[in-house]
Amino acid sequence: MKPLTDYLPADRIHADRLSRLAYAHDASLYRLIPAKVVKPRSEREVQSLLAYCRELGTHVTFRTGGTSLSGQAVTDGILADVTRFWMNHHIGPDG
Repeated sequence: MKPLTDYLPADRIHADRLSRLAYAHDASLYRLIPAKVVKPRSEREVQSLLAYCRELGTHVTFRTGGTSLSGQAVTDGILADVTRFWMNHHIGPDG
């Protein structure tokens, strides 16, 4: 298995404990510590992240505000924080 840095720039990947703990909570009572936090900045980087997760056989959770009351913004897998660079992007009706 190739490392995640073969798919994304190293400055987009946060695997240190402090970064992971910062994303372990949302507005719910759930606490899951992500294996890694990534901050993709482009559609191409999201595609690369999904390819990595598919090859690894792991899940990815996308997070924006982290305001879920039901735990949808936390994961023990890969957490993709898309808050900052996705303000003007939309998902079309065909997904």
